[in-house]
Amino acid sequence: MRIFSVLKQNIWPIVGILILTLIVGILNYKSGTILTGGDNLHPEFNPEVNLKRTIFTTWQEYQGVGLLGGMGHGADLARQTVLYPFHKLLPVNEVRYWYTILTLGVGGIGAYFFIKKILRSLNHQAHELVSFVGASFY
Repeated sequence: MRIFSVLKQNIWPIVGILILTLIVGILNYKSGTILTGGDNLHPEFNPEVNLKRTIFTTWQEYQGVGLLGGMGHGADLARQTVLYPFHKLLPVNEVRYWYTILTLGVGGIGAYFFIKKILRSLNHQAHELVSFVGASFY
């Protein structure tokens, strides 16, 4: 029922954050490329194998002659379970772009509500506008 009370409130900040996220996503998307990061861990290339590797992460025999798990690949389990449906719907090179844009939007909306809650508890008058600006910087 909490979601209905959120929808009754002023919706323009959420729409603004989503529009900003969409603009950032469009400006950073490069067709035919694969988005990569510092980890170079790409579970979207073969999600079934990578889920198995993550679940049984103590011994990683795909790394040379075997290695005790100490690189934190097991911590990627939650992200891989979220990525799995994307793998079924999107081409491999777009999975990470969509995931990144989606999490940026969700994080911006979360930052908006977090800042708004803090400012409301401090009885700040312009809590919606200040929360929107803070979430935009997120």
